[in-house]
Amino acid sequence: RVLVPRGGDPPYVLDDYKIYVRAESETGMAVRDELVGLVRRGQHEKLAVTDQPAIKLVERTEPVEKEQVEEKKDMPPHTGVEVVAVEERSGGRYYTVRDLRNGNVVKNVTRKSARRLWAYAITQYDKIQPDSNKAKIQWDGEYGMLRRVKHGKQYRYDLVQRSPNSWRYYFGVNEDGIHGPWKKLVGQEDE
Repeated sequence: RVLVPRGGDPPYVLDDYKIYVRAESETGMAVRDELVGLVRRGQHEKLAVTDQPAIKLVERTEPVEKEQVEEKKDMPPHTGVEVVAVEERSGGRYYTVRDLRNGNVVKNVTRKSARRLWAYAITQYDKIQPDSNKAKIQWDGEYGMLRRVKHGKQYRYDLVQRSPNSWRYYFGVNEDGIHGPWKKLVGQEDE
């Protein structure tokens, strides 16, 4: 896997009224929330220049407790997309999605405006959402696998996480995004 670092002066390409942004190795047209993020990051970078260090290092003398380093139980996978919410407005469905690579949350995504992975996630989410209890899910405790598909040389997973109040859905998770309790679920525990 090749990671392409973020450049110093985004957006990278302007094509008439279209603005493109880069996320790892992909370049795509920016959506509203990404444009707002670019503006805010630009404003923040101008304000962040100071003469004093922002953090003072303190030496820790007591040992770190096991609970402090234990992995959070509700950690989502590191790749793929989470469908966070759906809203019906004016006869249309508007989705809120989270990019699991960087944690960015994008609101007001429609099927038409969705990028390829987002469109896949929305389509799969809509298929199971009318009655999630009827979906074929392979459970391991609170972690579930909806689907596993071979995509090139790697597998892609559609996953679900059950909590007391809700279910969280993750789509298009590749093997690089699998960690912690997810490894046991998908059979990567020995790796």
